Amino acid sequence: MTTGFDLDQFLSEVGLPDNLENTLAVQARLQTDEAIASWLESLQHGRTTGSRYWDLCCSLNLISRRLRPLRYLEIGVRRGKSMAQIAAHNPDCEIFGFDLWITPYAGVENPGPEFVRQEMRAVGYAGPLQMISGPSQQTVPKFLDEDRSMAFDVITVDGDHSDQGGWADLQAVAPHVRPGGFLLFDDLVNPHHNLHPIWMRFRASYRRLFQFAENLQDHWGTGIAYLPTMVAAAGTGGVTQRTGSAGGGGRTLMPRRARDFESSLKHCGQSQGVAIHSAQQATTTAETHTAAPSQLRFRLQRTGLPNLRPRARNSLR
Repeated sequence: MTTGFDLDQFLSEVGLPDNLENTLAVQARLQTDEAIASWLESLQHGRTTGSRYWDLCCSLNLISRRLRPLRYLEIGVRRGKSMAQIAAHNPDCEIFGFDLWITPYAGVENPGPEFVRQEMRAVGYAGPLQMISGPSQQTVPKFLDEDRSMAFDVITVDGDHSDQGGWADLQAVAPHVRPGGFLLFDDLVNPHHNLHPIWMRFRASYRRLFQFAENLQDHWGTGIAYLPTMVAAAGTGGVTQRTGSAGGGGRTLMPRRARDFESSLKHCGQSQGVAIHSAQQATTTAETHTAAPSQLRFRLQRTGLPNLRPRARNSLR
């Protein structure tokens, strides 16, 4: 894994046109169904309007190229659309995919693990790919408990979209993010299963460990958690900084449908200009910025908060 690629660099590069083109180039090597065709329309709209569009796949494409991950875990694979963004640029990366492969899934075909293997070969992947079938409340903890020291450079959670399932999946994998790595959470503002309150709860619980950013504007919303290079102080439950800075904050891109989602933000105990928490203990400051060209409002906040240990794990998919 390449070191030195952090959250600030991610945010500065993820919405650039060349990253969108790279994402589309990977997808062009894969087969398409109705759901993917609809998603591609969103990307094409971002391309034609020149907006700084980014979603889960765009995020994975950038992280894949800049971080060069050696080990990747994904919950919620379906056809391998997201997984391919990692596999295409890291043909030897060790990949683990978890899914139920229920068909039909959300009204579309869910062709199964062998189809995903074929798609990964189509993008040039030749590394070890392990596909685990079953509910993630069972399969993920069992897999991770076999080697509790196993760590991943990148983890994507896009599985069970119930509140209980999303929270459980995040809890299961969070302790296994390698320092300097990323955890991604999809569908924050999907109208069929609003997971933003779960993401806010996760942010609050892990604010002393991760730096957070999210985009609530594009597609159905993507959450990003970055783990700075640090090590837990043995026996204390605290965090000791090893290299790099745990500070720096982050940003939230508010949805174009902000009014429709305001109630969910209030449910999380936040105002519409929701803050991003950094791991740095600092005096609270807040600023409001306007981001051209889309004129989106940002609020930045650095907060010194008491230490919280993560809650007990379980998973459902």
